[in-house]
Amino acid sequence: MREPRAGPSKRLLLLTVVLLALGTVSPPRAGAAADVTLRGQIVCSVCWTEADRTKVAYGNQADLECGAVCSRKGIPPALAVQEGAAWKIYVLDKEGKGAKRDWLADLGKTMELSGTLREKDGKPLLRVERAESEPFPGSAAPAAEAVDLEGKKQTLASLRGKVVVLNFWATWCGPCRKEMPFFVEAQKKFNMKGVQVVGWTSNDPKDGRKVADMAKELDISFPIWIGAGKEDFARFGLPWTVPGTIIIDREGRLASRVIGGISKEWLEDEINRLSKDSFSSHAAQQADH
Repeated sequence: MREPRAGPSKRLLLLTVVLLALGTVSPPRAGAAADVTLRGQIVCSVCWTEADRTKVAYGNQADLECGAVCSRKGIPPALAVQEGAAWKIYVLDKEGKGAKRDWLADLGKTMELSGTLREKDGKPLLRVERAESEPFPGSAAPAAEAVDLEGKKQTLASLRGKVVVLNFWATWCGPCRKEMPFFVEAQKKFNMKGVQVVGWTSNDPKDGRKVADMAKELDISFPIWIGAGKEDFARFGLPWTVPGTIIIDREGRLASRVIGGISKEWLEDEINRLSKDSFSSHAAQQADH
């Protein structure tokens, strides 16, 4: 004899118990949705089902092209979360702050989403209020290397021990030009606190003269790297667009990420937060050298 199927309330209760066991959700109030933070891969809610994902990874070119077609048809994206050997799919709600995001650009990415979880038609529906791309704040910043305007190889690892402000920009970018004085001033103001600004332009390396001319015009005295590619942006959780800014703490961990322009106040607040109570330790490190 088959056991009777659990009703909607029982299914939601079971889902909550499972998520609590995983440490990803707070107990919901009676009649309220559950607050959750989930980490997984952004997928198409339909294309995902076309293969056994315990054997075939999602994210090849065919998956992304299929996902684009589904997106144009109004089919919602989802977050695929691995739970043990299995995967669970959380369809992304069309409401909340996440509804304004271009999820198509995130297909295949690993992301951490926070919001509220409810059930609709027996399926978990996630209303996204916050979205973070990999790498996540507090995690190790990815390795990065590039060439400067003199053609010399530079690496992010060589700046370990400093607060690094890594700004992605381009000579043709209006918002980049507008915010560049903030970085120039910050480098001068916080240099003695062990802060290093780096401008990584997405201009082609052959545009070195154009980049150098703009650097002179804007009085840029900090290092400039050239030739940031799409994969460089992606490693830092940034879309293929400028401007974008990453701040890395002295231990080499991702501290902040901004997609788009920044304000002078935000930049200085972040630098002060990360350099607070660390000036003496930086000075001691410098003395050792």
